Amino acid sequence: MASANVKEAADPQEARDAYDLLTNKLGQLDAMLVMIGGEGVAAFNLMNEVMQSNYLWACQNMVEECQGLAQSLSPAIFGGAHA
Repeated sequence: MASANVKEAADPQEARDAYDLLTNKLGQLDAMLVMIGGEGVAAFNLMNEVMQSNYLWACQNMVEECQGLAQSLSPAIFGGAHA
């Protein structure tokens, strides 16, 4: 579910700002996911269950933020509301 409080990027500067924020968030999410794949999973498995759950929750929140940002870019890309 995309974030409901993300404003649509109506003008080119808002779209650029949303794009910059989206690429930053995706970079952060990429770094976070390194911890749960490949060799990083060993460190993840050393965390207690609550810490693992919170970590995955943070990853999910980051995905939702990215979805909201992508949705906010829709008018700039498609010229109007886009599902």
